[in-house]
Amino acid sequence: MTQSLSPQTAKEMHTLFSEGIALSGQLEHTLDNERKALEDQDRLQLKILSELKNNQLDRLSSNDVALTDLLQRTGIEKKSIGIDTLISLMPIKQQTKLVKLWHEHKLKLKACQNKNVINGRIIERSRSVVNHLLNIVNSGGAPQSSLYEANGKSNAQEGSRTIAKA
Repeated sequence: MTQSLSPQTAKEMHTLFSEGIALSGQLEHTLDNERKALEDQDRLQLKILSELKNNQLDRLSSNDVALTDLLQRTGIEKKSIGIDTLISLMPIKQQTKLVKLWHEHKLKLKACQNKNVINGRIIERSRSVVNHLLNIVNSGGAPQSSLYEANGKSNAQEGSRTIAKA
C-alpha cells in the first residue's frame, strides 16, 4: 500500500457509493420510463429518455472512474475485489456502513442492467417485426427462406425441398 488509509478515504468512499446509488436509482427510473415509452411507441419520449439515459450513464462512468482513482491512490488493484479489500482495511465501524452501501450500489447497478436487457429485447423484437413487415411489403409476400450455395451466395427457396436437393 502506498499510503495509510485515512478517515478521509472512508469518507470519500461513502460519498462515491452514495452518489453511485443515487445515480443508479435515477437510471433505473429512466429505464422504467423507457420501457413504458417503448411499449407505447412514443418516439418523442424515447428521444428525450435516450439523451437523459446517456447523460446518466456518463455520470455513472465518472463515479466509477473516481472509485478506480481512489483504489489506485491507496495502492489497491482496480479489480472488483479491490473495493472489498479497501473496505476490509477500514476500521470496523466504517466497514459496516461501507459494506451496506457497496452492496446496495451493486444491487442497483444489477437492477439497471436487467432492465436495460429487457428494454433491449423489446427494441430487438420491434426491429424484427418491422423488418418482417418491410420484407412482406417489398416482396409482395412473406419472406422466403434461403440457403447458401457453395460459393456463399443466397439461394431463395420456395416451398419445401428434400434434403437431397438442398
